[in-house]
Amino acid sequence: MTQRGGTERVEFYQDVDDLWRFRRVSANNHVLAQGEDYQNHADAVSTVKAIFLRVAWWQGVSDGWQEVPNGEVPAADQAG
Repeated sequence: MTQRGGTERVEFYQDVDDLWRFRRVSANNHVLAQGEDYQNHADAVSTVKAIFLRVAWWQGVSDGWQEVPNGEVPAADQAG
């Protein structure tokens, strides 16, 4: 597990209703923007690809957060 923070990033996660969300976070950990909820993981990813091109991507996993390569679709089955 890698420590996130210190860089601008987009974070993907599932909420308590198992809907996918994303948020744009600044280097000082302030949330700059938050997406709507998505039932389909791929829809959340395609929205982020269209809006945030050069930002680190992170995804919530069962034991914390995992960085994923820019432009690659984070694996939905790793979410926690």
